[in-house]
Amino acid sequence: MGMIMLQMGTTYVVKEGDQEVGRWEEEDGKKDIKEIDSEAQGNKNPAPKVPAQAKTQPVSEKEKPATEWLQGKSGYDRAVEMQRRRKEPMAVYFYASWCPYCKAFEKNILRSPMTQRYFSDAIKVKIDAEKNVEIAELYGVQGYPTFFVAVADLAKAQKIRTDTSPEEFIAQCAQANLKKKIIL
Repeated sequence: MGMIMLQMGTTYVVKEGDQEVGRWEEEDGKKDIKEIDSEAQGNKNPAPKVPAQAKTQPVSEKEKPATEWLQGKSGYDRAVEMQRRRKEPMAVYFYASWCPYCKAFEKNILRSPMTQRYFSDAIKVKIDAEKNVEIAELYGVQGYPTFFVAVADLAKAQKIRTDTSPEEFIAQCAQANLKKKIIL
């Protein structure tokens, strides 16, 4: 069974089958994301009952779970919030739409099955550096593609080489502790 999004007034709930996998409240035009950790709940608490009058619709590209790359400024803001809440590093990929090296990096590295498996549950965001200059400047981006593993302190963000094999790319990300909890 696929995912559905339920809208109840200003509350949105994403469900997969009977399990709630995400929820947010819309306040002043902004969406406040509240993730549901079913493992922490031990699956003892069933998903809340949804009123019969709730509108249902398929999940759009924007509401896909974190297994997909977040994108742009809003995606970056969401990734930073997820990073703060989950206390995990995040992957930040800067690109330019015209960049042939970025296209090759995406095709040969990011789309490789090995890389996709490694990044499946990581916090990750893809940013067009020319449309989001202020974020690119925070990281000191000077060329494309540029990839970082960032912890809570941006000064400690580790740059990862992009001109390599999927195996070496994953090894660099692992060395930068992409999949480790941050101890603050």
